[in-house]
Amino acid sequence: MPALIGAFVLLGINSKQEKAIVEIYVAGELKHNVPLSSGQTDFFIYAGEDGYNIVRIQEDGVYIAEANCYSQTCVLSGKYSRPGQVIACLPHRVLVKLTGQSEGGIDAIAY
Repeated sequence: MPALIGAFVLLGINSKQEKAIVEIYVAGELKHNVPLSSGQTDFFIYAGEDGYNIVRIQEDGVYIAEANCYSQTCVLSGKYSRPGQVIACLPHRVLVKLTGQSEGGIDAIAY
């Protein structure tokens, strides 16, 4: 019975933790630090010598909406929403990293 109560307490605490923070780095330098928000926010990232990425932040995740790199791997990688996930555009040296606390989910009771 105490273990069951502990699981409910753990889930309750974890569900109140903050959402992820999106950190956008260019060439290793932090350029933007933005929480996942209720509206849509686009960031135009100038990556030198005609290189650019458009990072789109929404309430349910972040993704690279457009880039003019040759491989398009960053655009094709899709939307991410959990802390610890990373999107990288290697040709432009752009890194989009999600940090913060995870919000409930299976990780809260996995151990």
